[in-house]
Amino acid sequence: VRIPGIVDGDYFSTLDTFRGSSWRGADCNDFDGTIYPGRKTNSGNPNIDYDCNGISGVAPSGRSYESELCDSARSSRKGVAVLGDSAAAHFHIPPEWFTVADYSAAIFEHLLWVVENEVDWPQRGAYTGYTNSSFSLADGSMNSIYQYMLDRNACNHRDYQAVAVNGARVGAMQTIMKTLKRSKDDHPLLTIYALIGNDVCTGHEDFNHYT
Repeated sequence: VRIPGIVDGDYFSTLDTFRGSSWRGADCNDFDGTIYPGRKTNSGNPNIDYDCNGISGVAPSGRSYESELCDSARSSRKGVAVLGDSAAAHFHIPPEWFTVADYSAAIFEHLLWVVENEVDWPQRGAYTGYTNSSFSLADGSMNSIYQYMLDRNACNHRDYQAVAVNGARVGAMQTIMKTLKRSKDDHPLLTIYALIGNDVCTGHEDFNHYT
């Protein structure tokens, strides 16, 4: 089971690699397990950003900025998560690493970062992608479900989880999915089950071994 390097046990991290914010929204307090992306806050100190979306404080109206800005948004609060395999994790090995003629110090400058992310690029994925940054090691644009949801309601900031593992199968997913972080008291979560990578890469010629 892969979970980020966490201190407070909430499965969200302030790091970007090691299953951190490349995979799940960045934690804004790694020492308090009650503060994490997607948390629904009905009470508490309005000056504390409980759901890590960058909104806190009290508006001139006397209401919290969280209520003032988010309750009137054109779409309701909702996060997105994907339970999947290498396709959902956006697995990609830079071809430049295998072409000697292209070798340069710049190509391997971010090698450690890539390895720490298991040669996956979930921050650019179709489900939870939030940035097109790839150190020029991956081509193409970034369009994701999370980005569309964020465009409709900025209060959804950081509310994404890529619970995806290279080579994951149905049996293993029964354990992997337990690392999905959501309480019944949190905001709703659009959850996508997408074990499709192994089907694409299967060596079988019939459909008996497909997901």
